[in-house]
Amino acid sequence: RHVHVTREQAMALFGHALTPERPLSQPGQFLSRERVTVKGPKGEFQNVAVLGPERKAGQVEISLTDCRRLGLSAPVRLSGDIVGTPGALLLGPRGTVQLREGVIVARRHVHLTPEAAERFGVAHGQTVRLRTFTDRPLIFEDVAVRVSPDFAPYAHLDFDEANACLCQSGDKGELLYRGYPIEQLAKECNFMETCYLLLKGELPTKEQYDEYVRSIANYSMVHEQMQF
Repeated sequence: RHVHVTREQAMALFGHALTPERPLSQPGQFLSRERVTVKGPKGEFQNVAVLGPERKAGQVEISLTDCRRLGLSAPVRLSGDIVGTPGALLLGPRGTVQLREGVIVARRHVHLTPEAAERFGVAHGQTVRLRTFTDRPLIFEDVAVRVSPDFAPYAHLDFDEANACLCQSGDKGELLYRGYPIEQLAKECNFMETCYLLLKGELPTKEQYDEYVRSIANYSMVHEQMQF
């Protein structure tokens, strides 16, 4: 669980801007030295990490288990998508901030650079699967792909999800599409094989591939009366 705050909120909570403690996996982002208490209708969490740099809007990212303790019903959202979400009270050493909205359960996602996305054959906003190589391996569905030159390639799971597969920081995983490793599809499959996968949900056998290519060729033929 962690919190994002604006510059104004940082001043209200701590009396100063956020002070970096150590860098995070994404370039330019850091764990700050500051901590807050997050309070909901039924409970609170103390000593919650605040991540920097400051943002345009305050946000609290927690797990579904955390929601029960706080007494909140937070939706699963990508970071920054906070319209219509519940709020919470933030308590710092210098003051408090009441968030009217901003509490979410972070949707599982993967950060990629444009170069990595091109290598894997995926695009920003696409949804893929993620297979974890852990002591309790799992395949996570509905993993959002986020692409930016400011990113470093990392997958992000919340606390509940990481516990479910015994995932720790630095563990490796593999992106899947229709159950196939995306990097394998990008390197080894041609256009027609990929089209068959999109239509049928699986890669074709040699016989299926040959029949599929013949059928496409038949449909692509131009009637002689339409030739000039």
